[in-house]
Amino acid sequence: MKKNLLAISLAAATGLGVSQNALADVYAYAYNNIYNLAITSSTGIMPESAVFKLTDAASLAGVGSDSNGPVSFTSGAAPFNIPEAVVGIVATNSPAAQGNIGSNYARGDASIFTSELNPGKPPTATGDLTNVWAVGESYLNSNGNGGGSGSVASTATFEFFGPTYLDFAFDASLNLIACVADPFLCPGAVDFPSNAQAASGVSFVITDASGATVFDWAPGTAPTIGDGLVASVNPFALTTNRSRDESNDGVSSIFEDTTILGMQFSAQTIAFAAGKYTLSLSDDKRVTTEMTTPTLPEPGTLALLGMGLLSACFVKRGKIKTSGKKA
Repeated sequence: MKKNLLAISLAAATGLGVSQNALADVYAYAYNNIYNLAITSSTGIMPESAVFKLTDAASLAGVGSDSNGPVSFTSGAAPFNIPEAVVGIVATNSPAAQGNIGSNYARGDASIFTSELNPGKPPTATGDLTNVWAVGESYLNSNGNGGGSGSVASTATFEFFGPTYLDFAFDASLNLIACVADPFLCPGAVDFPSNAQAASGVSFVITDASGATVFDWAPGTAPTIGDGLVASVNPFALTTNRSRDESNDGVSSIFEDTTILGMQFSAQTIAFAAGKYTLSLSDDKRVTTEMTTPTLPEPGTLALLGMGLLSACFVKRGKIKTSGKKA
């Protein structure tokens, strides 16, 4: 018993001060690519006008922030692009893959490579299929907060001259990662309040001239409003999220690709009456990271604590001896 108490006291006096600032890694990544998007109609209509909005932003608490957008396009040749928003690293399409892990950073980006929603181009034109992507990413290895986001949005106005329905079809590749500890392996538990979150949101919405929603589809589930006669196909959810925190450590990730599954997203609207309608498409990716390491007692304080425990040990031992003499 004496040896055990002495060992505990010495550990408190010396060893506890060794790792007072143990750090780990916090990483979040959200990426989605929608490609081969085809929008066809039963009457072969063309959009009257189209507006494209690309937005990206990146921030690091205590370091500064960098943002680009929102930027809107009403004309011009594809690709539509905006400068990547980055903080802490040189602009690159894939910081983690390029070995930039090790420095705190955040980034966001968004692009439309081609678009069949350009006014004057029929939606069924070969070679004009829409290809868009958005990404957010952030990595921390010291106390702070980070965030990155990228979003693609388009608004197109159509005029139907008779009952008309629209068909949507596209492929998608979605990748979400949220990690606390090592950015790739994330082994073991984490005992401090840090967190990582990665979120994705995709929507197809059609409104009529009065502004009422007549079609609402979040790919991954069937349309909630204006679902047509043909059953929709939804291989996986594009509106979803992943998160990790101090009570839920490790890696939470998802990687889905319709080219791997051999399934394509698709949906058909109801037949709309003659009139003007607005189609709004949105693809939004966001990540947030927070790293907070608790402040542990200084080594000197721990040494005093150890000495106190050591003293308590000897006091206890003295009491036992005194008690024995009286007996």
